[in-house]
Amino acid sequence: MASVSVDLLRPQAAGTHGDDWIRIVGTEGVIEARVNENSCRLLRENETPVEMELAATRSLYDPYLDGEPGLTGPDDAFMLTRAVLCARQAADDKKWIEIS
Repeated sequence: MASVSVDLLRPQAAGTHGDDWIRIVGTEGVIEARVNENSCRLLRENETPVEMELAATRSLYDPYLDGEPGLTGPDDAFMLTRAVLCARQAADDKKWIEIS
């Protein structure tokens, strides 16, 4: 399971602007990355959390602002949307469905 919080349109002046994060949960632990803290944390049961500094990266929308091709394209956005809608349908119908 993964969840993401990204502020694309929140005003710079908002008190919570820049609190973007991503969390990926697996069977062996959790990875949490926070941009405003420039940190990544690995959490495992019965272990001390491991803290790491994030490497400098470009934002997904920086290339568009620079007039360059983006890191992702419309096909990626459509496929992600389709996958999410299929997952919702599978949950509603309580059955496995194929994403094609």
